[in-house]
Amino acid sequence: LTGDNERTARAVAKRLGIDQVVLDGTSGRVLAFGPGHVAGSAHPGGTGNVVISGHRDTHFRWLADLEEGDLLIMQTLDGRT
Repeated sequence: LTGDNERTARAVAKRLGIDQVVLDGTSGRVLAFGPGHVAGSAHPGGTGNVVISGHRDTHFRWLADLEEGDLLIMQTLDGRT
């Protein structure tokens, strides 16, 4: 991670061994390092729809391996899920 990319949450898919840091923003620079929180959507842990963006051929490649019943966890910086 670069020093100016702020972390906003963690995305976890335990069965697949996924534990990713979600960064603030969706610029090319941010998405080069991992998934990013889309500005204007609710913040993780807040009220409303949270939108996370990522490249399907890199950081979000694992989404193709999801199965019915898989649990996806979004964890806020203060540990709430």
